[in-house]
Amino acid sequence: MKRIIFIIGLMAGTTLSIYAQELDSERMEKLKAYRVSYITNKVNLTSEEAQKFWPLFNELTDEIEILKKERLEYMRDVRKKGLDNLSEEELKEVIEKNFEWEQSELDVKKKYDKEFQKVLPIRKVALYYRAEKEFKKDLLERLGRGRDGRR
Repeated sequence: MKRIIFIIGLMAGTTLSIYAQELDSERMEKLKAYRVSYITNKVNLTSEEAQKFWPLFNELTDEIEILKKERLEYMRDVRKKGLDNLSEEELKEVIEKNFEWEQSELDVKKKYDKEFQKVLPIRKVALYYRAEKEFKKDLLERLGRGRDGRR
């Protein structure tokens, strides 16, 4: 039972990525621009810092997106089969693969954290992480308001 709940939680974690993939390119560009503006303002990046930070951020985002796409494709296949139709071994594999993707994502983030610290003061790196969390929270709240009609 715990495994099934865990796997359902993993599937739910991909919801934002699935939603983002369904957005048309114009809306995705607006979302990216909003993210850049949001983080730039929250971190108070100077133009010089921004010129160094944003290319690194874009590389980080690209690497994370590759991992998320692989994970999404795999989880779509799992959902098609249905949890009830998976053997114990297949369930173990799903859990293990998800841990591997999480570890890979963490490794990428740690790699870029070192790069961020080369181009920004540590305080601004910390502000970036806080701004990133706040941005995601804000985005989820906006999505929630949009779905149930409260705007």
